[in-house]
Amino acid sequence: MRIKFLAVAFALLLILGTFGLAVPRINISAQEIGAGSNYLVSPVNDGRYTIWTSGNTVTNVELILGGSLSEGTMVYVDLRDSSGNMVSNGSLTVGPGGIPGGVAFNVSVSSTDISGVDPTKTEVIILSSEYNLDSSGPIFVSIQKLGLGTYDGSYSNPITIHGSAVYLNHYPVRILLVASSPSFPWDSLYFTNSTGHCLYYWKEFQGTFVNSDGNTYSWAVFWVNVTTIAPDSDETIFVNYLGTGNSCSSYLDPNKVFLFYDDFNNLANWEIRGSPAVSNGRLVLDGGDWVWTKQSFPTPYAVEMLVNLGWDDGTSYNKRGINTYSLGPFIVPYVDSGGDGWGEGIGTRYLFGVIPLSQEDGAVNFNVYSSLSSLSWSYQQSTPQYVMGIWEILNATVYANTLDFSQTVFVTYQSGNGWVLSSSPSTGIPMGVQDTSSYPVSITSEGRVGIGQWSGGPTEVEFLFVRKYVNPEPTYDIGRWYYHLTFIPEPAAASATGTAVASTTAPAIAPVGKAGQAVLSGYGLGSKRQTVPQFQNMNNITGSGNSEVYAKN
Repeated sequence: MRIKFLAVAFALLLILGTFGLAVPRINISAQEIGAGSNYLVSPVNDGRYTIWTSGNTVTNVELILGGSLSEGTMVYVDLRDSSGNMVSNGSLTVGPGGIPGGVAFNVSVSSTDISGVDPTKTEVIILSSEYNLDSSGPIFVSIQKLGLGTYDGSYSNPITIHGSAVYLNHYPVRILLVASSPSFPWDSLYFTNSTGHCLYYWKEFQGTFVNSDGNTYSWAVFWVNVTTIAPDSDETIFVNYLGTGNSCSSYLDPNKVFLFYDDFNNLANWEIRGSPAVSNGRLVLDGGDWVWTKQSFPTPYAVEMLVNLGWDDGTSYNKRGINTYSLGPFIVPYVDSGGDGWGEGIGTRYLFGVIPLSQEDGAVNFNVYSSLSSLSWSYQQSTPQYVMGIWEILNATVYANTLDFSQTVFVTYQSGNGWVLSSSPSTGIPMGVQDTSSYPVSITSEGRVGIGQWSGGPTEVEFLFVRKYVNPEPTYDIGRWYYHLTFIPEPAAASATGTAVASTTAPAIAPVGKAGQAVLSGYGLGSKRQTVPQFQNMNNITGSGNSEVYAKN
């Protein structure tokens, strides 16, 4: 026996009556036949909305839902005042082909003055043309899917990922975000795909910096594991923030974003030579120390580390007339299966072995199982120079028989001096990117990654990761902000919740660096030569024509 429930009236009352409670369940029992039951569920889990006006008159509500809507689905939108009284409404019947999840669409609503609308009171009701069927009992119970979406206190921006020329699977994309508030709660951020499912991510940094306008801003760098990016195509994900919790907090996991990640609680992941140490969660390398990963990685790949490079101590690697050359730190991003490693070394040219004249860098090659006396270093004057004795980001890519190196420093604006190096990543923004060197290499196998110190030191490494890499890398754009919706009833499996972050108003996230364009429009780390996208100014977002997005202050 099969029983079908239409959700138009009965289920609507049920869903409104159980707001915030357990998922409604309907039980059916018939004598001499048996029993059956089923849950009332929403066709989507989450969504986003913004209200559009012409002048001061509301015209439509734009929606982006975290799930597809089938043909015949009804979408109802109610706009209310601050007391909860309805002041405008509208509806839409989904046409042939349906509406894919993550695609924006509009619902026209009755005209009303925007001054009487409280956007946070908006309600969206989805009455699906599909049914949720439970056939586990003698009586099959089929219930029309119905969801009520309300503002949950959080906000959301779409991020459009522009793909490379090849298919990318679980590719990490670096995203730098800047907020006008120096105390923006970055831990409230999480990322979802177009259907509302959590994406694995990692917060690499967060900090503050002084901009050229004299104001202090906060910033954060996130890496997001984007599940699939089709060749030369766009993929939309969403960044969600503020509100009362992080529903994707369990997805904050660098080990699910990168091929390899180590923040140096120990050296279990490394082969070691000399006496490298771990101190306060950092790898410490003095002269004669070097390490390389036990794990190997399929090429191409990229290596990134937060490092404080230690100076050499003047020990002679080679002499040429009155000049002495001393080698300090070296980075070996490719070690083949036989132990032969290729990379770059950084040192100093001294006059009479005492007076430092210039920084020298060049290709290094040696077998990591041998002594450092076998290391070959082809040095020349550094152009540009590496920054020594200060925390910076070093990058290396192993791609198409080439090793490419670059460095990124943290900068802040100083009145009278312009943009200067910051003494700490927490008080500067990672914007000063330089390509430093490029060397040919013969790729014969998967590669391992090494770093060491020939003389002097110490060189310290806060963390190091290895990730997938393609050239050119994906780029991205960040769209305007939306209010975030949560729909009830949720599916039977409840989602996890994170730490609550109290907030009641949309953050003012302003454009940064108009007076310092040369620096702040620099290159992105994850995608070289990529301008840094920023959050839109949430109090000044305009649309096309005579319409504008209404931002509740």
